[in-house]
Amino acid sequence: MVESTSEKNVASNQPRRILSLFDAVCIIVGTIIGSGIFATAPFIAQNANNFALLIVLWIVGGLVALVGALCFAELMTTNQNVVGGDYIYLKKAYGRPIAFMFAWAAFWIIRPGNIGAMAMIFAQYFNQILPGGEFSQVLYGLAAVILLSVTNLLGLKQGKVLQNLLTTAKVLGILAIVVLAAIRPAEQLNLPAPNSASGSIWLAMILIMFTYGGWNDISFVTGEIRDPKRNLFRSLWMGTLTVTAIYVTVNIAFVVGLGYEAMANSQAVATDLARHALGADSMFGQRSGQLIAALVCISCLGAINGMILTSPRIYYAVGRDLKPLSFLSEWNRNRDVPWQAIILQAIVTIGLISICLLYQDAFEVLVVVTAPYFWGFLALTVFALIVLRIRTSFQPSMDDLNAGIYRVPLYPLPPVFFGAVCIGLLYNAITYLFAQKYEVAFAVVTGVMVVGIVLSLSFSRPKFQSNLDDD
Repeated sequence: MVESTSEKNVASNQPRRILSLFDAVCIIVGTIIGSGIFATAPFIAQNANNFALLIVLWIVGGLVALVGALCFAELMTTNQNVVGGDYIYLKKAYGRPIAFMFAWAAFWIIRPGNIGAMAMIFAQYFNQILPGGEFSQVLYGLAAVILLSVTNLLGLKQGKVLQNLLTTAKVLGILAIVVLAAIRPAEQLNLPAPNSASGSIWLAMILIMFTYGGWNDISFVTGEIRDPKRNLFRSLWMGTLTVTAIYVTVNIAFVVGLGYEAMANSQAVATDLARHALGADSMFGQRSGQLIAALVCISCLGAINGMILTSPRIYYAVGRDLKPLSFLSEWNRNRDVPWQAIILQAIVTIGLISICLLYQDAFEVLVVVTAPYFWGFLALTVFALIVLRIRTSFQPSMDDLNAGIYRVPLYPLPPVFFGAVCIGLLYNAITYLFAQKYEVAFAVVTGVMVVGIVLSLSFSRPKFQSNLDDD
């Protein structure tokens, strides 16, 4: 009787599969498309300085992201019943200490930094719609994180419905920009000659790859997606290709609506396009800035909600592994959420946003100094695919196909290629960090990681490990 009760308690503390294919695609699309496409498009156009090359670079960026997604498709489909994504893959490939260091970095640095930075961008644009006082931007950012965290605490159903609505709204808003460009195109496209490129193609590609970031977040909720045999792989390629199509289309729209030169030199490209299409003197043209600000706000909220929904699953997986952190694995069966992990993530993010009351550029610095850890761990995760293949002496079989296990084609080229891309971005992130003289901030973040290393070695002892194993 005691054993039966224990098994029942364990079962009640685990996720259920309630996310549909549409939910999963909305998480991917909503998390990837934040404010980046509006902020980086002109600068990327400046560096491409050629319309054909500009479009090719955006397509190449999407294909590179797709290669990474295919690598993750194999990792996800061979681990269909787990929650925690990268943490699980790193644990199986390299052991618990490396996996814990990833989770530590995610909890204290990467995820709060990304959520907080996107919240501050949301607040900047929301301030254009509803101007406030001196500290309004920080307060708006805090409000966004708190409200979205509370929504996700109410339940996974509430979180996914909100994600679907925000993603649908942002896609429709971006399509509206495309329609405006088609209705009233620029009189002169001013397309540069093919041999006139004078910018940095590599810098353009770095910005493009940052704009494509976020597709791997779906791995954190693998164990909550319905019909995993079909939907895990499909959600990755559908989501990644959808974003690629949107990015390519909206860049074409910017050029068609404004002309290449005006687009490349614009400080607010979407606003300029809307003002041109609607007429600068019309009511809607005069309010074009607020209309685009609303679209950017919706886009940011979708990215924030996607990260708040998925990230706590990492800490849930850690709580299942380690007895001292078992409170992180508390799962509310009625709401299908790791409620303590959501609360703690919100607290850390709120604390980081509050720093902006003292330092206005706090999040710009934080994003820069955390980028090396993001790309470094992503590289390790992709290379984990090679480690696991070697360890299991993989041989393709019909059983894999019947189980819905996807095997990345042309192995080992995809993981080697994408891992090399991540290493290149890691090198660039470190170079940029020191060029901007953020050594002190980087030292502080590295100090946090040193604490994580010490804890990871301590928690590797058997007495700290739980008997709940996702292997």
